[in-house]
Amino acid sequence: MNLLIKSISLILISNFAFQLMGQEPGTLKWSYITNGEIYSSPTMDIDGIIYIGVNDITDDDVNDNHVIALNSDGSLKWKTEVGDWVDSTPALGANGVLYIGCWDGFLYALDSETGAKLWTFETFGVIDGSPAIGKDGVIYFGNGESALYAVSSDGIPVWTTGPNELEASPFLFQDWIDCSPTLDADNNIWVGDLFGNLSQIAPDKTELWNVDLGIGIPASPAIGKDGTIYIADEEGYVLAMTPGNDEPKWFFKTGLERIESSPIIGPDGSVYIGAGFNSLYAFDGQTGSVKTGWPFNEPTDVIYSTPAIAEDGTIYFGSGDNNLYAVDNSGKKRWSFQTGGFVDSSPAIGPDGTVYFGSTDGKVYAVYGDSPLGFSRWPKFRGSLAANGKVDPYRRWLEAENLSEVNPSSDPDNDGLENVLEWAFGTDPNQRNLNDARYPNVSFSGERLTVQAEWLVDALGVNYQYSETLNAWEALDFESPKNYPWLESVVSEVIEGKLHVRLELKLAESSPKFFRLSAIQN
Repeated sequence: MNLLIKSISLILISNFAFQLMGQEPGTLKWSYITNGEIYSSPTMDIDGIIYIGVNDITDDDVNDNHVIALNSDGSLKWKTEVGDWVDSTPALGANGVLYIGCWDGFLYALDSETGAKLWTFETFGVIDGSPAIGKDGVIYFGNGESALYAVSSDGIPVWTTGPNELEASPFLFQDWIDCSPTLDADNNIWVGDLFGNLSQIAPDKTELWNVDLGIGIPASPAIGKDGTIYIADEEGYVLAMTPGNDEPKWFFKTGLERIESSPIIGPDGSVYIGAGFNSLYAFDGQTGSVKTGWPFNEPTDVIYSTPAIAEDGTIYFGSGDNNLYAVDNSGKKRWSFQTGGFVDSSPAIGPDGTVYFGSTDGKVYAVYGDSPLGFSRWPKFRGSLAANGKVDPYRRWLEAENLSEVNPSSDPDNDGLENVLEWAFGTDPNQRNLNDARYPNVSFSGERLTVQAEWLVDALGVNYQYSETLNAWEALDFESPKNYPWLESVVSEVIEGKLHVRLELKLAESSPKFFRLSAIQN
């Protein structure tokens, strides 16, 4: 028994995929051809799976409206039929469920592993914006009937009315909600309509603040570190709003037409957005002044695509001239990649620097880049690779700690824990202090051995792994303890934002000798 206890090794390992491939940036890695057009933008999970919507453009009797999942090598993982066009970008929940709106008025909840339809929620208007997912798993989305809905992760309306309080009671605007909601640090919903209303709405449906800008807002808001709301409108204005103040902090008229691109925010607070006909702008986020060397005017058609910024400062975006562009942070072109159709899809940047996007030629593209997604507050459309409409909690932590070493694999205090694990366990990244969290540890009583640990609920991709030899590791499935004859029970509970997990081992059943935690962070 003592030999077994002594042989248990508890290892903390953080796995990252920041391995540059060495291929020439701007060249094709792979493409996948669908049977339709793509206006939707890609969402990515921690395993590198790409999720995106496809629109049927044929007049035959075959429904080619789908949501598809592609493996990291470009092969099809699954595809699921939906009732109409899908311009919406999928939002990936912490529960592994994919939420996406459709022109048929339904919100679809799909199993991200299989594509199976878990439930649908019916509204009575086109849904072309993308959902946002709150801290409690509530899904927020708008539609063409001027309604903002709140739906639980089980598909039940949260805002209700009627004698049994089962009938959905959405928050009503004055016009179509074309943009996608954005959530602030307090889980409040920011959304605009095509009448020109910009509203801040609490999770309980209380309107906290509203301003009537008088001009429709098709672009989705981005929220700066200081709470500034960045938006754009149908007459070519880019605006910075301070919550509670009806007058803009600053505004800039591009002199061009309707802006459908949404703003993103770089590491230094710069705001980037595609403006109307052919210009990509970069603004000082505090003053609204156009940055030196900008705008970038090489595209020959509209820019509806929302840009994405990489860690090295490269900005990627699509254009109606069929190209994906890569521009450095001084406004100079690095390269472009031509497709066979409009690139309205907003790019996503993978951990190895690969740039993913769709085109109206019906293809999903993976193009080599050379830097992962930037460590900024709002580096891409919908904020993160999960496209859930809120600031990634790891990135918010980087800001709060004011870390100069922002890469997840950095270890500024040299305590053997990389940044992503300091965050996951709730420790101080600048001070050697490992007493604030419970790492995997063992205790022995009677005939049972207990292995326990804790980590933040927001730390997606953390899992227990076990091994007999240290050569091969398997992930432990908490949902199926009966699959392991050596496992007596799994006890897990959430306490103050941390998931506490306790494994009770049956020593008589030859339990594994080695356990570790593995953490993956996009």
